[in-house]
Amino acid sequence: TFSSGNNIVPCQVVKGADTAVVPAVAADTTGLFLSYSAYNATSAAVRGVAIKRHAVVNRNLITYPSGATAPQRAAIDAALLAASIVVRS
Repeated sequence: TFSSGNNIVPCQVVKGADTAVVPAVAADTTGLFLSYSAYNATSAAVRGVAIKRHAVVNRNLITYPSGATAPQRAAIDAALLAASIVVRS
């Protein structure tokens, strides 16, 4: 479930438990995964689909946290790889 107060875009880096998924911030490096689609949870929580493991994703399609630097993006990519989400160029 994507938590209320968030507007999620496809392939956005997110984090959280199944009942409370929120957008990741640039410093996050654990428990990360990707939203599968766009979800409008601005006024209420919504159920949705996430990519949590065993996937290959084009780096150009990923929406990284706002303000993430190149080293932070690399750390996020490594965290996704740890969850068996391979990020390719």
